[in-house]
Amino acid sequence: MGSDAGAVGRYRPPSLFHRPATVLVVLGIACVVLGGLVAAVTDPLDLESGSWAAAYLVLVGGVAQVAMGAARIVLHPRAVGPVPGGQDGVAAGPVRDGWVQVAAWNGGNVGVIVGTLVDVPAIVAVASVPLVVALVIALRAAGTGARAVDDVGRSGRGPSDRTAHAPSDPGGGPPGHAAVPPLVDLGYRTILLVLAVSIPIGIVLSIVRDA
Repeated sequence: MGSDAGAVGRYRPPSLFHRPATVLVVLGIACVVLGGLVAAVTDPLDLESGSWAAAYLVLVGGVAQVAMGAARIVLHPRAVGPVPGGQDGVAAGPVRDGWVQVAAWNGGNVGVIVGTLVDVPAIVAVASVPLVVALVIALRAAGTGARAVDDVGRSGRGPSDRTAHAPSDPGGGPPGHAAVPPLVDLGYRTILLVLAVSIPIGIVLSIVRDA
């Protein structure tokens, strides 16, 4: 009985699984709107770094964040399956990682923008660390496959029970994994790679600009 209670504690209700993804999408859209507003007032207010800040908000804070949020829904396995006690649940790890991704990406972006506007490369460098963390989580979320469903299956039920409870893949893939065209998956991973490469480039540019 005690072991079942401990196992149940490692899972979360299915409704919690997509909440971090929803927050990523909402914050991303907000950044796009904010970037547009910054662009609109850059010339009238003669903001020195206004164009850069607007582009950063739209592309990195906005478009990239919306893509990461959508990917957590589309590319990440729908890891819903039976857990001890007869209820369905989601492994706690993906839910926790999602919230870490939200905090790391948005906190890092705020730091990069502030560091750039005040011309302090050290702030930009430190703020880049959580950005890397968020990108690693995003890459893991895109590549875990059906692992989370397998974890749910370790609740003690047999393979047939896991298959019966896990959502099927209309594309013929393993239960619990979304059917995603290879080009879409490749395109998303390419976006993550470009973002990862841009981080050290941004740090170097901030140092050069300060010098």
